[in-house]
Amino acid sequence: MNLLNLLKLTAVALVIAGNTGCTHSQRKKTELATKLSYDNADNAGAANYLELTLNRSKEETNVNLLMDLCAYWHYAGDYARSNEACQKASVEADMLYTKSIREQAASFIVGDKAISFQGAEHERIFLHIIGMLNYAALDDLPNALVQARKFDNKLNYFSSNPEAIQSQFKGDALGRYISGLLYEQNRENNDAYIDFKKSIKTYSVNPGINIPNLLPYDAARTARNHGMLKESKDTQKRFGLTKKDSPLSKQSGEVIIVFENGFGNYKYENDGLPVQQTRSSTVNAARVKSLQTGQVSQSEHVKNLSLIANVRHEEMLPEIRRRVEARRAAGAVLSFGAGMLSLAAGGVNAAAVVGVATNAILSILTDADLRSWETLPAQVDLARLALVPGKHDLAIKLYGHYGTELYRGVLNEVVVQAGKRTWIIQKLP
Repeated sequence: MNLLNLLKLTAVALVIAGNTGCTHSQRKKTELATKLSYDNADNAGAANYLELTLNRSKEETNVNLLMDLCAYWHYAGDYARSNEACQKASVEADMLYTKSIREQAASFIVGDKAISFQGAEHERIFLHIIGMLNYAALDDLPNALVQARKFDNKLNYFSSNPEAIQSQFKGDALGRYISGLLYEQNRENNDAYIDFKKSIKTYSVNPGINIPNLLPYDAARTARNHGMLKESKDTQKRFGLTKKDSPLSKQSGEVIIVFENGFGNYKYENDGLPVQQTRSSTVNAARVKSLQTGQVSQSEHVKNLSLIANVRHEEMLPEIRRRVEARRAAGAVLSFGAGMLSLAAGGVNAAAVVGVATNAILSILTDADLRSWETLPAQVDLARLALVPGKHDLAIKLYGHYGTELYRGVLNEVVVQAGKRTWIIQKLP
């Protein structure tokens, strides 16, 4: 093997190793931000750290880091900055779809990490759910409804995508539930009823979460308010509903507290394959009580993101395994061919050098793709409380998975307005 060819091979190895080093460095930065949020509950600090990383980066926009930034600002209560990151992540992910089609062929040789990260379907949909919640918490109903329509468009796109690997999870029940609540507050009862109906159907066909207790009441009420009396009566009969006053009237408003518990799953590598590791939430349930009126609400599970991520990972694993095995077979042929060529050209020593270099390069290129939106909550709970207009002090108790009380505190002077919903978001460990 001549010196020029050996230098070329070394240069290729260095470039690949350098790119891998960038990926490793990025992962270390993500881990440092996660430590600030996960260990210290400093979500604003984690967001500022990631924002600095993104601003200093000379690489193309990183959707994975933007998703993290969207989540950290959301948890920190800076909903405007969270919206900025969420929307940028969504736009960039959509733009990368066309690019990723071109990258599919290259990924056969160099691994799945060669495909630009766009996020899984449930992750990209959740960007719009966070957007709805952000605007709802800001009391910006028009923009919350814009996000609801974007959520609907994205959901319809994914459901009609013929190239997607099929999943047992259909639709997004929580997103439909939230958008229905937003439409109802805007007096768009027909759209609200449609979303409530779709939410009920989605909860009923997906594993892991039951239909929330108040959701059938929402569907029956909005159907009745829109003049669809048969649909309203059918819903009441199906769920055995008793008479219940509307939470939105001249005499009452509603507080909705969204509890985002824990952090999402992460991945590690085992024999060239990504393995999903679950991080369950510490808090299992919350109890909310108005100290002024004595009314109580118990939170309900409305979304299990850890379960969705685990199931989706298992559904995609056979295809990932097939690609890994194909790359290994192709790599063995490439390594053998390179060794034979170098043996003929430069003897045993050259063959040994080329063989080691080729194996090192192939090992780097076929590392498992461990990217995911790890800063998602593990699960989402909802507590709803219809209250008379005015200021309310809300006592909150948090309970673990075995019923042990973990925390108690008070949200002071929560404003309730007649005919409106007040949205409060709480990030829990």
